[in-house]
Amino acid sequence: MPIAGIEQPEIIGISEHLRLRRFDGCFDFAFEWYQDPETVWLVDRVKTPYTQGKLNGMYRWLDEHGELYFIEVREDGAFRPIGDVCFWKDDMPIVIGKPAYRGRGIGAQVVSALIERAKQLGYSRLSVNEIYDYNAGSRRCFERVGFRVCEKTERGVRMKLDLVKMEEKGMQTVTERFLRYVSFDTMSDEFSETCPSSDKQKLLGAALVEEMRQMGIRDARMDENGYVYGTVPGDPEKPTIGLIAHMDTSPDASGADIKAKIVEYTGEDICLNGEKDIWLREADYPALRNHVGKHLIVTDGTTLLGADDKAGVAEIMAAAEYLLKNGGSHATLKIGFTPDEEIGRGADRFDVAGFGADYAYTADGGPVGEIEYENFNAASAKAVFRGLNIHPGSAKDKMVNSQLIAMEFQGLLPVQQRPEYTEGYEGFIHLTDMEGQVERSVLRYIVRDHDMEKFQAKKAVLEAAAEFINRKYGEGTVELTLKDSYFNMKKCIEPCMYVVDRAMDAMKAVGMEPKAVPIRGGTDGARLSYEGLPCPNLCTGGENYHGRFEYIPVEDMEQCVRMLVRILTDAGKERKSV
Repeated sequence: MPIAGIEQPEIIGISEHLRLRRFDGCFDFAFEWYQDPETVWLVDRVKTPYTQGKLNGMYRWLDEHGELYFIEVREDGAFRPIGDVCFWKDDMPIVIGKPAYRGRGIGAQVVSALIERAKQLGYSRLSVNEIYDYNAGSRRCFERVGFRVCEKTERGVRMKLDLVKMEEKGMQTVTERFLRYVSFDTMSDEFSETCPSSDKQKLLGAALVEEMRQMGIRDARMDENGYVYGTVPGDPEKPTIGLIAHMDTSPDASGADIKAKIVEYTGEDICLNGEKDIWLREADYPALRNHVGKHLIVTDGTTLLGADDKAGVAEIMAAAEYLLKNGGSHATLKIGFTPDEEIGRGADRFDVAGFGADYAYTADGGPVGEIEYENFNAASAKAVFRGLNIHPGSAKDKMVNSQLIAMEFQGLLPVQQRPEYTEGYEGFIHLTDMEGQVERSVLRYIVRDHDMEKFQAKKAVLEAAAEFINRKYGEGTVELTLKDSYFNMKKCIEPCMYVVDRAMDAMKAVGMEPKAVPIRGGTDGARLSYEGLPCPNLCTGGENYHGRFEYIPVEDMEQCVRMLVRILTDAGKERKSV
């Protein structure tokens, strides 16, 4: 039954794809959740599956003590239960019963929704009675939404959330947002033709829309392709400025079950994972010396962190909330969060006209102070090789091994134009992945160069190699497909350099030393600049992107938020339209 004297809602909507449904006494579907020994271990510290009688007793007890809900996700047009949660002032037991849904940020969204429910009920605090020491995932879930350890127990920790202080503070820190966002696995899929390329990106998108609406952004929305938009209205006499970041993470390293933690960097090597002997060392990453005395957010060395670009998302959200809470004169802010940037498609379906900004910035850069408005010209290449398989015992003068031909093709390409031999403005031809059998092999490349003439020359090298192979082994042996991805935005930014000047002034105002650097990569802003929306790239503070040793200083994220706020509050000196 609901909490005494309080009417329990039938449904608590969290997002388009996630909701809580009031316990109705029907729970046959839940029996299988509590047959999994690992689930039972997390709940009860034993691995003995539940009997039907024990499950009945558990739900009866929970229903008598608090508001009991089933956690449901939308699949194939219908909501389906995947776990349960109960809450009252003194506890909030939550179970994601289906393991496939763990590590996707659902728990944090559910707890956030119940925090809002507690505020409606006038609660001054919430507690979690006990989380076992080994249940690190549950502890991280509650920490991400503001709970803190209040005491040690015999087998773990007790946690609490002071709702009064939370209301007085008014705003979530950028770190709290970031830690919550990285709990979402949003890896994009370069082999998918859908938009977004992975449905899980929409889970973060839906959570951001709900968060924006709770902040007071009335037009917050996500379109059918997974793009998120919203507006913070400002002074109509000032320019309308866009801030854009991407939600997906790179396929280069796992983005699932990220175990983020905050460490104070004293200059000593950082142990990321004692069990696997993984260390973050200044000897390997000299930029660490710039962060002595700061608090670094790192992983356990088995996944990327996701600061590229969830740091940008968190910083934009924090800046937006600051404007909404503090008022004052500022430019109208247009917010845009894109899917699939990491696979070169982030701007493909971005609604530039509907976005309505005079100019914009992507928050997708690296160390503080860096601003980028020169980027690579970029293309992708796919070479498909065809062979003929014959039994090796009778293969003489008959077999054509496509794998060997693919190796020969790669050998025709200039060694010094590989990424490991280039820097600064130098471009490259990079073999990203390969697959092969005797009959068919595939090599995939990315081509990059800041200079358009050199960029075209690199593509010509690939075409010449393909022509050579076809002349040698017969037409159709290799099929080469080249596809341009984006171009250097420099020529689009140079006519409106006040956009860069505006950002540099804001950087100086918050204590950064501005530095324009060429991007050895690309951003959504490159494509958007060519579509009429000037869009340089701003720092977010992160380093070592796309790998297991990625990190970001808390202090640098906070400084980046102040930079974004200054861009919006100091705007107006430049002309409004481009």
